[in-house]
Formats: sequence, structure tokens, C-alpha cells
Amino acid sequence: MKTCNKCKLDKNLSEFYKAKTNKNGSICYQSHCKSCNNNDSLNRIRNMSPEERKLHYKNNRIRLGKEYFKTYKLKNNYGISLQEYNSMYEKQNGKCYICDRVIEGRDVKVDHNHKTGKVRKLLCHNCNTSLGLLNEDENLFRKCELYLKEHNDIISKNSLA
Repeated sequence: MKTCNKCKLDKNLSEFYKAKTNKNGSICYQSHCKSCNNNDSLNRIRNMSPEERKLHYKNNRIRLGKEYFKTYKLKNNYGISLQEYNSMYEKQNGKCYICDRVIEGRDVKVDHNHKTGKVRKLLCHNCNTSLGLLNEDENLFRKCELYLKEHNDIISKNSLA
């Protein structure tokens, strides 16, 4: 048990962030509990002007790096690691699984089943958006396919005449 210097409540050590580990292996904890620490951080950011807040977030992006945020997003949104993502990208030779177009950077979209959350493949923005706009409905997709075949035949017959 430890007493928080801010809220003055006795709490378990699990309610405190670790500050450091001493040379002898003992762990030192911060003086404020996690909830007081988080509230202080939130209040500090809320009290910043919009310009200060932008600068704060920009400095965090620089300090933590792009890889940190990418790793967080992949784990949080899709439940996969950066290594799993990179492996998928290599297996697909850096190309969209549907249209075979080379994709990189922000154009790479992680396609997943919205009902199960299971990650399927990496797609380009257009292919991923198309699936989403069709509500991942196979019947709608087939109707679109038939529609295109029907109207492409008419266009090609008229252009030959």
C-alpha cells in the first residue's frame, strides 16, 4: 500500500506508475496515483491554447516517431502487430490484393471483416472504399459486375457501328 500525495488515499502499488528501478532491483513508484497523474495531464493539455496544443502534439509525433503511432493504430484498430503488417505487405509484393496496383504509405489500407474484426488483406484506397460502399455484400458486387458487362457490351457494339 502507498498513499498518493495528491488525493491522500491509500492505494495498491498497481495504482501507481513505476518511476525507476534501483541498482539493487527494488522498484520506486511515482508519488501521485495513476488517476491523479492522468487528470493532471488532461488538465495541462486542456489549459493550453490551440497553438500550444498543436506544438505539443507535433513535438510528441517527432519524439515518438511515425512507427510508434503506426504500431498503436494497427494494434488498436485491427489487433495486429507492425511485424504482421510488414509480413502481409511483403507477401503481397507491395501491391493491392484486388487490383494489383503498387501501394505504399497512406494508400495502404488494412481490409478487415467489420462483423468479426478478422484482418483479410491489404488493399489500395479505391478497392477498400468500393467494398465498404457495397456494404461487403456479395450480391451487390455481382449485380455491379453484371451491370458493367451489360453496358460495356452495348458501348463496344455502338463503337463498332
